[in-house]
Amino acid sequence: MLSPPARPRLRTLAGVLAALLVAPAVAVGTATAARADAVRQQELWVLNAINVAGAWQHTHGSGVTVALIDSGVNGQVSDLAGSVIAGRDFSGVNTPATDPNWGVHGTWMASLIAGHGHDIAGSSGIMGVAPAAKILSIRAVTDQGDPGYRRY
Repeated sequence: MLSPPARPRLRTLAGVLAALLVAPAVAVGTATAARADAVRQQELWVLNAINVAGAWQHTHGSGVTVALIDSGVNGQVSDLAGSVIAGRDFSGVNTPATDPNWGVHGTWMASLIAGHGHDIAGSSGIMGVAPAAKILSIRAVTDQGDPGYRRY
């Protein structure tokens, strides 16, 4: 159980994270060609701004499952390996998860939530707010690059 002073900080953390979830979409285009460590450096200001290190003193999200309703999550991404539970697809299109344009936005959001890095110590790649949490991926929308986007 968190101490009373920690509770307001975590509520604030959740609110700030929700407000910032739109911001990574701007950086996606520049980050695709970058190495994972460069991506981690680019996200560091966000983690510092919402005091994630302060939250990590209390929890890394172990035992927590976050339902992410988005465009799907690619559980094969190294920074999310072993952290994604495939849920239902409510999008109404049949784009296979193997298509490179499937779940782009959802995968980025899942990385911000539960990315745990990709080397043995987790010192490279994306580090999320709750790196020990699981993601339940529920696909309800498509990305614009998804082949089924027009039908959606």
